[in-house]
Amino acid sequence: PLSSVIECALKFAIFAAAFAGVYLQAVIDGGFFKPKIYLYFTIISNTDIALLILVMLPVRIAEILSKRQIMPRWLYTLKYLFTSALFTTMVVALCAGPPACASVRDIGFSLI
Repeated sequence: PLSSVIECALKFAIFAAAFAGVYLQAVIDGGFFKPKIYLYFTIISNTDIALLILVMLPVRIAEILSKRQIMPRWLYTLKYLFTSALFTTMVVALCAGPPACASVRDIGFSLI
């Protein structure tokens, strides 16, 4: 059904966005372990979500094709934990923002 295709497309888009955030941080800013601690938690959240979606997407596709529940319940709990962590990171990035000495480029990284 169309809703399943949309669901899988959105999961892939989330994976791509999370991967892009981690990749851009590694390439453009020169690495993960800079003295910018607020970016460290953003990278951890993005990595967690990307890995989780990488596991969940094939399982969800198998569920759609077989028309039965395959995904273990603990994976949904893990998804909830990672989504909560990502949301918390977003709130901190939006409320705290980068420090006053950060460049304009860093403001974009605080939102990725």
